[in-house]
Amino acid sequence: MPAGRIQQLAGAILVQQNRFSRVELSLTALGEAGLLDADALAAADPDQVAAFIRPSGLVRKKAPALVASAAWLRDHGDTAAQLDDDELYRSLRRLPLVGPESADVVMMYSYHRPRHITDAYARRLYAARGLPTTRSYQSCARAMITAWEEAQMTLAEAGSFHALVVTHAQAGQLAAEEAA
Repeated sequence: MPAGRIQQLAGAILVQQNRFSRVELSLTALGEAGLLDADALAAADPDQVAAFIRPSGLVRKKAPALVASAAWLRDHGDTAAQLDDDELYRSLRRLPLVGPESADVVMMYSYHRPRHITDAYARRLYAARGLPTTRSYQSCARAMITAWEEAQMTLAEAGSFHALVVTHAQAGQLAAEEAA
């Protein structure tokens, strides 16, 4: 199993309601404790995990979700790559704290499936450009699905698109913060 899958899945859980800079602190602490290994994290006590992920907040929910996700990776990580997109998505969604956005991120970056990640950055960008959006990840994704399917993006194109959306949104956020 590629080593990055545990970091990707853990990051997708830890980043919820958080800044990635805080997640990096948690991932570093987990790594230093030897817990960025699916077997080790799956066997860890959630209370022990909670101590390492404090910077990411919501530790009572995130720690057991990380342990459960690591167990899923340990048990399904390699075979999950053989699942079709719908099966993989449903399997990921059954994990605690893995919502639609987290599942799409893990599918794209860990299992190399081109996905449209309709995160908050994308929804803000689409709204600013007059495109159909909603506050809901799933509703916005449904509104954009036809355009996404017609684009037939490769994995590299989907990854670049997501990176551009994030970069654009962060640059706009930085400009707004600097102007304030």
